[in-house]
Amino acid sequence: MAINFHNSIKLNKNQLIQGAIENVLTDYDASASVSGQLVFNTTDAKIKVYDEALGAWKIVGETYTASTGIAVSSNAFSLKNNANFTGGALLKWDATNGQLVDSLISDNGATVVIAGNLSVTGTTTTVNSTTVELGDNIILLNKGEANTPTANAGFEVERGTSDNVSFIWNETSDYFSTIDQKLHVGSLPDFGAVTGTSEILLHSSGEIQKLDISEALAVLQFVGDTGIGSIGATAYLAIQGAAGSAISTEVDGSALTIGIDKATTTAEGVVSFATDQETIDGTESAKATTPTGVAAAISDALTSTKYAQDLVGDASTVAFTVIHNLNTLDVLVEVYNPTSLATIFADVVRIDVNTLEVRFGSAPAVSENYRVVVRA
Repeated sequence: MAINFHNSIKLNKNQLIQGAIENVLTDYDASASVSGQLVFNTTDAKIKVYDEALGAWKIVGETYTASTGIAVSSNAFSLKNNANFTGGALLKWDATNGQLVDSLISDNGATVVIAGNLSVTGTTTTVNSTTVELGDNIILLNKGEANTPTANAGFEVERGTSDNVSFIWNETSDYFSTIDQKLHVGSLPDFGAVTGTSEILLHSSGEIQKLDISEALAVLQFVGDTGIGSIGATAYLAIQGAAGSAISTEVDGSALTIGIDKATTTAEGVVSFATDQETIDGTESAKATTPTGVAAAISDALTSTKYAQDLVGDASTVAFTVIHNLNTLDVLVEVYNPTSLATIFADVVRIDVNTLEVRFGSAPAVSENYRVVVRA
């Protein structure tokens, strides 16, 4: 049984020693072939490579014939119209004349220039430049909106390991918003001390509004021990939440009393921490865990979901049975040489939820030892 690789194998310029190209009696069908695929056709004893552009298998080493966009002379070939190519210009296909021609895009190795208009119709445009210069003095977002607007628009700043920040026009609320960041307005000019006209700024649900001074006192009043008290009035502070949750001071402000319910999955409150064993058991639903508890649970999980076994050769056995008892087919299996510590590639077949087989192409020699590790 061949080992199935589902990704490219990079040899990093190392040799493929004693390798052989796949032997076939007949060439593969085009629907099952990709460009560059090699086979050795044992019927006509030819090495062939598949060319998707031609939709056919070509014999390696055969001479080229003229085709669309290609000119052939003796055993050499060249691109048609190459005498008219300009250095640095990107080429484009001229379907009328069946050849490549210069496009309006040029690249001198330092700067890419587009001599015509650029229209991007995809959904994402990424610019990795550190400096972007625009000739426009107004940047238009959401261009093409012709109906009643529904989409928010603005800009977002990438901040690396810190949370990103945004400045967005909120189409639903009809205002600009910094989402959940502070907004620094800068230096605001003084309103002066003109009676009846001075105003202050405040916010309501994050929206900046202005307030006349004559109305400010009503906003700044608070609940005292005998009702509404103004600034400077003798009063105590009481913050009452859900039943059983309160923070309050005595009337004279000399004592602080805190009474808060236990935290739940739907409400904030006092938090209790689970022991390491409670974290491992995973049955405690009313306590938070700690880093040591998480570490203990991970260690316990790794120990209970791993199995290892030595495979010792006898010069005849090619399939070794491994009973791991992890009760699942979803296991990761690795075989390695305990002397060189190098990973060994062999076939692994899952027999059932507790058993698998490690199969070698040829039987390991007598006393040749390998180690198999199974993780769920």
